[in-house]
Amino acid sequence: MYESHFGLTGSPFRLNPDPSFYYGSKGHSHALAYLKYGLHQGEGFIVVTGEIGAGKTTVVGTLLNELDTTSVVAAHIVSTQLESVRSSPPTACVPPATRRRTSSRRSRRS
Repeated sequence: MYESHFGLTGSPFRLNPDPSFYYGSKGHSHALAYLKYGLHQGEGFIVVTGEIGAGKTTVVGTLLNELDTTSVVAAHIVSTQLESVRSSPPTACVPPATRRRTSSRRSRRS
């Protein structure tokens, strides 16, 4: 119905957000830039928070689609409970060289 009216190639309102519908608003572009900066600086684990429907999953999906898979291994952990994120393995976006170097170390928890 609205797909043909607006010339869309797919449904933008699906249960699983589609990164191809990413719109780089000021806030979304800032979030994506922050994620890219954190990734390239090796800043560690980055948590993305926001209201329901704010575009968190779409921003992260856009980042994952733009990554060079030959130089970065990425995992997308989805959780509504921050405590469960803390107990998850600390593997988000790790350059392979770093991953190999640190894979034998145990992570220290506070």
